Amino acid sequence: FIYREGDPTGGLYGLVDGAVGFEIAPYERGPNFAHVFRPGSWFGEMEILSRSARAYSLVALRPSAFLHVPLRNLEAVMCTIPAGWRYLGALCADHLGTTIGTVDDLMIRDTAQRVAAVILRLADCRARDNVRERLLEIDASQEDLAVMTNLGRAAITRCLADLEAAGFIQRGYRRLVVTDPSGLRQFLAPPLDMV
Repeated sequence: FIYREGDPTGGLYGLVDGAVGFEIAPYERGPNFAHVFRPGSWFGEMEILSRSARAYSLVALRPSAFLHVPLRNLEAVMCTIPAGWRYLGALCADHLGTTIGTVDDLMIRDTAQRVAAVILRLADCRARDNVRERLLEIDASQEDLAVMTNLGRAAITRCLADLEAAGFIQRGYRRLVVTDPSGLRQFLAPPLDMV
């Protein structure tokens, strides 16, 4: 764990290499694996802005390297460069945008398309190519993906098999690789007669 829900705010983290699982338990269920942060991601800003305890847990999914800016150092920088708070707010707004997109994807009625949308988000290529990573691996089991897509185990297994047969992904043990992100995005596009 990098930090757990309920931990005191300890500053800002940036992921240099690896992958980090985002676990949530805001109500009576959970924790649930909800998202993957990929290299280049920063996190921890929400609790800095709200002065609250950590609202979620972050766990390294594979060997990972981080940058850490302790809260006292961050506050010292913000005293010198007050516009820095705006950048912290922009990071929070970026994460809010991901949240809104996640909610929208979970409203997709077609199960295969819903699974495709979640896979694209986890690989950080939902709307555009992920140019930072050569291999788009997702460290998640079929059970994790079933929870993230609100599907049963049989349904997620069937959807993943279909997406693999179409050449969009390759399945492995507790992981999958996105082999054709643009094809997967095209799979989500509405037919021309519906546009």
